[in-house]
Order: sequence, then structure tokens, then C-alpha cells
Amino acid sequence: MQQSWRCWCWRECHHRRCSRIISPHVTWDNLSLVPGLDRNLWTQQWELSKQLERLSIEQRGADPRNTIHNVLLDDITFLGNNVADLLRTSRPSRQQKIDFQRVFLYGSDFSNADLSGVDLSGGRIEAVALKGAILRNVEGFESSDWVDSHWWDAKEISPPLLKQLVAKFYPYHKSDLAYAPPPPPQAEYAQTVRKPCAVSGIACETIPYGKPDTSSDAASGSSSK
Repeated sequence: MQQSWRCWCWRECHHRRCSRIISPHVTWDNLSLVPGLDRNLWTQQWELSKQLERLSIEQRGADPRNTIHNVLLDDITFLGNNVADLLRTSRPSRQQKIDFQRVFLYGSDFSNADLSGVDLSGGRIEAVALKGAILRNVEGFESSDWVDSHWWDAKEISPPLLKQLVAKFYPYHKSDLAYAPPPPPQAEYAQTVRKPCAVSGIACETIPYGKPDTSSDAASGSSSK
């Protein structure tokens, strides 16, 4: 590994694994290493998530695996924020296509980031801020999953991606989703979405909007595969 990567050895003491996190930041030269790191973190987080699902809320809170699970999510967020910082800078001509297949973007701020040409095949975008982001010529979106992310705040969305987002990933497309911040009311959301639809020449006569689960047991976000 390059010298710009460091090992969080304290995690080694917890579960005999050591993820390499970028330090101090992602660059265009080491960007190709990010997907592998992210997938490793996501796999570990998902495994712990499945284990914790078998426990009650009280048991989960006292289980040390819950702390490790949350730290893994923090690592994924940290990694995503570093990528977002890079995607706000001028892109080299050699980086017009970016391989983010099977990547988990969680809780990161991609506001005003240029995600043009990113391949999101098999990826998951959860609780990601996208205000002012550019989502042009995104590839592999057909197999991507968008959860608790305000994609409608993006500055530009390519027509094929926009069509899928409107049809499949509208607010509360799963009733147990808990947004932070919450999505706009239905009428305001429909008005917001019709603008990019008109620009893209997409007929958005029917704009779905789900119904949130108001029960006390509603999930606060799945954060899983």
C-alpha cells in the first residue's frame, strides 16, 4: 500500500481485522483504491448488521458489536466525504469514467460534487446529501439502490437515471424509511421533480410519493446491503 494510507490498528484489537483508510485524503492518483476499501468496510458492516438484527433493541445497545458496526459506518462516511471533496475539483481527462461498482455511499456530503460518468452498478446510496450535485451520464444505475437520499436536490440528472429515480426511489418508497432531514411534502416534491423532468423531456404526469410508517418501531434506516 502507498504511504498515504494508514491502518486503524485499534480495530485490529476488536475483531482481528484492519481496514485501510485514506490519510489524509483521496487524490486522483489513489481514487482507484477506494472501491476496494469501501467494499471491505461494507461487507464487514453488513455482516454485523445481520447479526445485530437477531437481537432486541436493548441487547443491541449493550452488544460491543454495535459499537464496531457504527464505527464501520463512520469509516464509510469518512471515505465518502473524502471522495466528494475530490469530485468538487477539476477532473483530469483520464478520469472521465469512474468505477464505483458495488460501492456503499453512506451519510456523506456530495453537495456540488460532479458524479458524471460514475459507474454505480450494484451500489447503494444512503443518507447522502446531493444538493447541487451533477449526476450526468451515470452508468449501472439500473442495479443501484437509493435510500434516504434527496436526489431531487441535484443540479443535473441524466434522463435515464431521472426516470428510474422518479419511478422507484421516491420519498417513502419503503414505508419504514426515516429521512434526516425529511423530504418535502408531496405537492412541493412533485413541483420540484417536474422541473428536471421538463428539462429532460420526460413525461412525469404521475409522480409517486409513499406513505411513511408512523409507528414507534419504524426503522431509522437500513444501512445494509
